[in-house]
Amino acid sequence: MFWHADNSTYGLLLQGFATSDTPAGPYTFVNATAPMGNWSQDYGLFTDYKDGRSYALYSNGDSVEGRDVYITRYNKEVSELEEVVYRFNKFDLEAPTIVQTDNSYYALMSHKTGYRPNSECNPCLLQ
Repeated sequence: MFWHADNSTYGLLLQGFATSDTPAGPYTFVNATAPMGNWSQDYGLFTDYKDGRSYALYSNGDSVEGRDVYITRYNKEVSELEEVVYRFNKFDLEAPTIVQTDNSYYALMSHKTGYRPNSECNPCLLQ
């Protein structure tokens, strides 16, 4: 299981990882880390149905140093991240997800408006 791991002040911005033999648990905590040395919030997971590889999708916070959105590939065991494959530099968006078709990959994200609706939609086409 992967999740956004944090404290009560929302100041750690980590990705948590735990394992279990069944979806219902019990789970064993493995770690909570800064992926590839970055902060992480709004964590998502995408698995490419064509090659079976999995990717972490996350933004790296609201600070001036952050505001990027990452697509980072997992190793084949889906236990560690191995490479950033794309970075949306200074997009300042959140809740990334990918929709895959036979011919394209669409990255969908929302503006950082908290629980208020977004006023516009700007999907990005990945090659």
